[in-house]
Amino acid sequence: MAKSCFRNRNQIVLFCLNLFVFIIGVFVFVVGLPVYLSFIEIFVITRGLLNGPAVGMFVFAFSCSCISAFGFYAIFKERSLFLVMYELLVGVNCGVLLGISVFLLIYIEKAKNSALLETIVSDIAIGNHSTAVERVQSFYSCCGWRTGAEDWLNFEKYREKLPSSCCPKYSRENCSANEIYFSQPCQEVIETSFSVAFALTLSFSVGFAIFTLVVAFYSNVLARNAPQKPTKRLQRFRRFKAKS
Repeated sequence: MAKSCFRNRNQIVLFCLNLFVFIIGVFVFVVGLPVYLSFIEIFVITRGLLNGPAVGMFVFAFSCSCISAFGFYAIFKERSLFLVMYELLVGVNCGVLLGISVFLLIYIEKAKNSALLETIVSDIAIGNHSTAVERVQSFYSCCGWRTGAEDWLNFEKYREKLPSSCCPKYSRENCSANEIYFSQPCQEVIETSFSVAFALTLSFSVGFAIFTLVVAFYSNVLARNAPQKPTKRLQRFRRFKAKS
């Protein structure tokens, strides 16, 4: 019968928890990078406003993977020192996640009141179809700011033809109030997307921080119950006693 790699139930539980952390870290890094590249336009639009959370997420994913890799070594070696080190690393990671959660609460308001959005609002208010407005309306499939296309129709030069970014790509050559155009105002779309994105990230951060506390707890339990390797002095004493 093959000998099991696990000595007790706590070792199995900690292995499964650590495996889940490792999978989450790899998943966030592998899936997050293509998503970041596919949505690179929004990072250009926000002029780096979202770069902080994006970089933080990649650093978090990389740290989770590295800590989990060390966790596997500590679990199979079942040495108290390694398990305590693993517990401390997990605890630090938990503290970082809680810090990110607090940071995101502040960041939501910063994103909503960014200078970029204020520029877009002022451009639309004076009928200036700037590059920033063009990018925002195209990316979010919206038109105007507070009341939709009516924001542009208030200006005589847009009564016959709306800005091309107010219409889908196939009808931009003749983008008018009589054609198909984006009905949602940009303020509603942007604030909703920002709130949902940050709420999901905040929920994940808090939830995963609590989960890492559970991992740290089981690591502590396993460290307390790990077999103690006898010191060299004790080994010499046992050999001497066996010979006598």
